[in-house]
Amino acid sequence: MVIYKYELEMIGYQEITAFEGRSPVQVLAAGEQDGKLMLWVELGEEVSPPCRIKVYIYGTGRPLTRTTSQKHVDTVRMSNGYVWHVFTEISC
Repeated sequence: MVIYKYELEMIGYQEITAFEGRSPVQVLAAGEQDGKLMLWVELGEEVSPPCRIKVYIYGTGRPLTRTTSQKHVDTVRMSNGYVWHVFTEISC
């Protein structure tokens, strides 16, 4: 197993393909690094087809379009004052 870091875009929804087709074992955390929103994921063995991590980012005070399958990863306080709430869903 290995931990990989992914830079997130500042948009409400995006998908990440697990690095080199490895299966996501667990989404560990979200946080700020050098002013960018990042996601850390523990990855396991290679699988085919690659797994996707669906990432949902909500700002404080904004409506949630959340489903029960979305898991809260972290609340990230950015150095610019914004606060983001990161949720994920893994689909293989």
